[in-house]
Amino acid sequence: MRLAERNEVSDLLSRDRKSKNGKFLAAADSLWKRFGNYDRYPPLVLDKGGIKAVAFATFSVKTGYTNLYDICTVHGEERKGYATELWECFLDHATQHDMTRLKISCTPESIRWHLKNGLIFWSVDPSGSLRSDQPIFKTREDQIYFR
Repeated sequence: MRLAERNEVSDLLSRDRKSKNGKFLAAADSLWKRFGNYDRYPPLVLDKGGIKAVAFATFSVKTGYTNLYDICTVHGEERKGYATELWECFLDHATQHDMTRLKISCTPESIRWHLKNGLIFWSVDPSGSLRSDQPIFKTREDQIYFR
């Protein structure tokens, strides 16, 4: 896992904006640009001979919260375990940077992936997304055990 530059995400978007994953990536990119997050919180990417998955997250040392806004596989790389591998790297990265809690919301269509990776959802927001606010652990196995 490594941090990505804004232009790397733009390159991914120039190749794909129409697939489901491309739309998620475009929405996250738009949010990151609007809030100026590319400088403060560069996206985390799984790079294996090219970017395979991308995660957009913020980290607050003050509160100990990490907020995962989006994690998605690059179109054409689905079902190879790349998002799960990036999730495992994300957990390790967040806990190494003293994050103790995780906030996330997800669309109902992605619930199976999130449950498989140890998340707990407790609310639905007005847009229909599922919300989670829970402790974060160093490994996927620990996250699943907690759930």
